[in-house]
Amino acid sequence: MRIIPNIGKPMRVGYVVVGAALIAAPFAVAMEQWQRVALPILGAVAVVTGAVGW
Repeated sequence: MRIIPNIGKPMRVGYVVVGAALIAAPFAVAMEQWQRVALPILGAVAVVTGAVGW
């Protein structure tokens, strides 16, 4: 059985770009404390999703 990613290459690149933007956002924009913690976590999840294709 072969493992095949379930999202295409353009979608994967989009996930990585959006994830990187979410990780960088707290450093560029003033936000509330919970947003400064939550956005990088969501960004990291998006980057991992884009990297592995799942």
